[in-house]
Amino acid sequence: MKLYAEPIASKELCDGEVYFSLQFADRQLLIPELKPFVFLGKNLSEGDVDQFYFQDFASYSKGIRLGSVEENASVEFQIGGLENLRHIFNFDHALDSLIRFSMIGIRSQRSMKIVASCGTMGKPLASKPETTQWCRSSSP
Repeated sequence: MKLYAEPIASKELCDGEVYFSLQFADRQLLIPELKPFVFLGKNLSEGDVDQFYFQDFASYSKGIRLGSVEENASVEFQIGGLENLRHIFNFDHALDSLIRFSMIGIRSQRSMKIVASCGTMGKPLASKPETTQWCRSSSP
């Protein structure tokens, strides 16, 4: 297992394939959020330059598609540039990252307990990775 995260490279993305968004809800990287998304394609709207389109797996599997979203449909699209691919993984690399962050979290919790028992304020060993907000909407 590598010591760093390996997000998917843009050239490896295949239309219609499932990828996983891996982000963390806390600064200590102890609460992962793993969500499946289907890659819809690149530059799907006129004027797009290096824009990557993803749709949540649940709505995609129900037949909801970009451009034909009914009102009140529950759907999530993620649309962004190359910099926004840093949290998109294939399954194996998402799993490797979860295992690695689990190990970091275990060490961080142990370290904080040891430091706290000595009467000093402990700091987590890891901080939340920089993320960029993606465009999320109920319709394109």
